[in-house]
Amino acid sequence: MEGLYAVSNDIGIASRGSSTTLIDDTRHWQDNILRGALLRIEKKQQVYERIILSNTYNTITFSPLPTGVEVERGDRWSISIVVRGTPLEKVNLQNTAVSADTDILPTSLEPLAGPSLLRIMLAMSYAGVFSATITKEEDTQVLHFYEGSNLQADSLYIFDMLVHPGDSVNFRYSVDSTLRILRVQEIMVASQ
Repeated sequence: MEGLYAVSNDIGIASRGSSTTLIDDTRHWQDNILRGALLRIEKKQQVYERIILSNTYNTITFSPLPTGVEVERGDRWSISIVVRGTPLEKVNLQNTAVSADTDILPTSLEPLAGPSLLRIMLAMSYAGVFSATITKEEDTQVLHFYEGSNLQADSLYIFDMLVHPGDSVNFRYSVDSTLRILRVQEIMVASQ
């Protein structure tokens, strides 16, 4: 993939785990040294990728796997610290109806690696307030862009916001409107 570089790699086989943890009894990592790295878990023919939220000497904690999926003894894993030289497209929407004060995206965004920057380009058909909903550990904050002032109709705005591992982000608009354009890119902080 163009612009994606693995800075370091570590591989192994799980001793056991759960839907949010992987334990490898052969490891002796420094606490939280892997935070923000990309964990890849191979289960039979399926591959799952998650950002590491924290780690102890032998345990990695990450965002949940799909319902019913758990790390088991013998599952292969790899860890990559990733640096991206080009932005990663997260959202590319046009001419979409938006209801007032409801999440615009059907699924909230999570950063691939963190900390990173979300660059947001937006234009709406009616004047209103644009907000981000940021959830971390079941605590949700609704925060306004542009000092909570109305954005002008049919005008283009660009915003940047920092995100960290474990963040979940969505967007809202204060009035019923047509989303003229919404593009969101993730930019790794090291490559800004």
